Amino acid sequence: MKHYLTVAIVTLVMMVTFPALARDRQRNGDVRTRVDRVELIDYGIYRTEVSRTVDAPESVSGTASAISRRKTELVSQTERIPATLGTLFGFRYAVVGEPRNRKVPLRLTLLLPDTPGGKNADNADRRISHTLTPPISKTDFVGFGFQTEQESIPGIWTFQLFFEDRLMAEKRFTVYVPR
Repeated sequence: MKHYLTVAIVTLVMMVTFPALARDRQRNGDVRTRVDRVELIDYGIYRTEVSRTVDAPESVSGTASAISRRKTELVSQTERIPATLGTLFGFRYAVVGEPRNRKVPLRLTLLLPDTPGGKNADNADRRISHTLTPPISKTDFVGFGFQTEQESIPGIWTFQLFFEDRLMAEKRFTVYVPR
């Protein structure tokens, strides 16, 4: 009988203590981040405002444009992208998980196609990776804009978003040379 009473007391203490510990962790900001999935909102060709140009040694041109996400508008929902200067393509997405608004590290990997000679422009690496920190539950944008002729490589372009080592989203585009 004494054994059953001890089990009942331990169970009661656990029922009272663990929720209190969880509340304390929430107050202290120690809530564990959970990423369930990444949802694609829309994709295709966009128009936006460039706020500044930054160094990007991993890119083909060596620079990248920082854009205004709030002023990024979908022009055409398509997976076929013309390889013309000034074309911006990609997708908007939202990270689904908890807690809301917590920034999470995502790894963006952009897989470039080979050029007809078997290498892409300037013998650059076919894989470009960059770390993003979007907030959970907010819409964000990832894309690529053709700034030079060397970047306008026809073929399949693949955008991948990873959380830790899990592939959370992937979108492929066919870039073509317009006639």
